[in-house]
Amino acid sequence: MRTLRLHFQQPVAALARAAFILAALVVALPVHAQSLSERLGITSPASPAKAPAAKQSPEELRRSLKERLAAAQEHLTRYISAGGEATMPPGLPPELGGERRALLERLVRVYTGHLTSLDELVQLRDSRRTADANRRDWSGFPKPPPYSVLFVDELRNAVVTARERENSFSSMLSLAEQGVDRAEQQVERATAAARLAEEALGSARGEDVSRANWQRDTAQLQAEVAGATLSFLGTTRDV
Repeated sequence: MRTLRLHFQQPVAALARAAFILAALVVALPVHAQSLSERLGITSPASPAKAPAAKQSPEELRRSLKERLAAAQEHLTRYISAGGEATMPPGLPPELGGERRALLERLVRVYTGHLTSLDELVQLRDSRRTADANRRDWSGFPKPPPYSVLFVDELRNAVVTARERENSFSSMLSLAEQGVDRAEQQVERATAAARLAEEALGSARGEDVSRANWQRDTAQLQAEVAGATLSFLGTTRDV
């Protein structure tokens, strides 16, 4: 029975860590329609939903996240080394330079959190499948009663832990589902804004080119942050 208790305790600890990261991610999602792209003046209606991407294996996803995290860290380092907010062309609100840096920092955090949580989410999935299989295959105790007090206490503790795990798991999935709905809306807005910013850059002339280029890059960055957030939440929901 000690093995059974430890079998449940470890997934519960992993679940708590994953839930903490997830909660922070969902709380950071905007609850209103305004975005950095809108303050840049490149808003548009939501774009049509895209077909879902092919599902990656945990190994493929881990490799992709490592590459994206490295690229995001390099981008942030380059931005800071080049002078950060000082690189923003004249004619744009000064505070937008700081918000661009905040987007880069958020992108690094999202990729880091997704990568950190991936192994724990896979562990949770495998643990739940094992527990479900054990419940289906269980045919009773090998020996008839009476049972010792120690055995009954161990069994009671295991049941309580299992229930706590299932309740926490259900809460985490519900939180992820809510976050996915909000993140999908954010992705649609950010993707549409990035498309308009690209079009605006193509028609810009003279001094407007540098501003349009900066707006385009910022809009694309916001779209990447939104997409990375949605991917993280989707992984949690589909665990």
